Amino acid sequence: MHLLSLAIASATALPAQAETVTVAPGDTLATISRTIYGQINYWRRICDENFDQLLGDCDRIKVGMVLALPPDLTPLAPSVAAVVPPANPNKVDEAPAVEPVAAEPATSEPDVAASQSQAIWAWADERFNSVEGFEFSADDQGVSMSGYVEKAKSSGRPGIWVRLPDAIEQTVSGKTVEIIVEFSNAPTAPIAVAYSTNDVGNSKWRQLLGNGETSGSFVYEVPPVKNGKGDFIGFLPNVTETGQTVVLTSLEVALKN
Repeated sequence: MHLLSLAIASATALPAQAETVTVAPGDTLATISRTIYGQINYWRRICDENFDQLLGDCDRIKVGMVLALPPDLTPLAPSVAAVVPPANPNKVDEAPAVEPVAAEPATSEPDVAASQSQAIWAWADERFNSVEGFEFSADDQGVSMSGYVEKAKSSGRPGIWVRLPDAIEQTVSGKTVEIIVEFSNAPTAPIAVAYSTNDVGNSKWRQLLGNGETSGSFVYEVPPVKNGKGDFIGFLPNVTETGQTVVLTSLEVALKN
C-alpha cells in the first residue's frame, strides 16, 4: 500500500503548528493537504503560498522540495492526522468521443466500509466537463453541480464527468473498485453516480444519498481494458428534477481488498 510520508515528521507525529513540509516520493499538493488538514481542498492554498518556488505551476513539486504552509491554516492534531495514498493532480487529455450506448438506471447498493478498500486515486484538480443540460463550476471549495437531463446515459462520458488518469484505468482493469464521494451539503434528493469505461461497459447509474447524508459509495467490477478509451466517473446531481445544487468536495477510487 502506498502511503504519503512527510519529511518533517511521520503523519502520526505531525507537529500541531507545522510551518513547512518536505515533499516525499508520491506526494502531491492534494495528498499533502489531506494529510495535514484532513481535506484536499487546501492544495490551492499551499500552491499559492509557494508561488515563487513553483513558478505558478501547481504540478511543479519535486521530491525534496520544502514547501511553506499557509500560516492562517491550522493542521490536524497528531492523533487524527490522516495517512492517504498519493493522488494524481495532473490533467489528462480527453479521449476521442464515442457513440454512447444506452444503459438503464440501477438500484443503489449498500455502502462498503472504507477499511475494506485501498484508495489509489483522489480527485485533486482534474478538469470536469459535462454533456449538454448540466452546469458545473469548480473552485477551492469543490465542484458545484446542477442540472437535469431526462434519460441521461451512464455510458461514454456520463452527466457531469471527470476522466481518470490513464494509469488508473490500467490499474483497475479487471478488478473491483469502490467509488467514494463526499459533498459539503447534504442533498435533499438522491444523486446518481456512474463509472464508465467508455469502451467495455459501465456501472449504470447508482443512486446515493438523499436522506441527509453527505457521503456515500458503491462497488463496481471494472471489465478488462480492451481499446483503452479512458475511464470516467459521472454525476447526475438532480435525479428527481428538484432543482437542487450539490457541491462535491471529495472523490476517491479504491481497490477492494
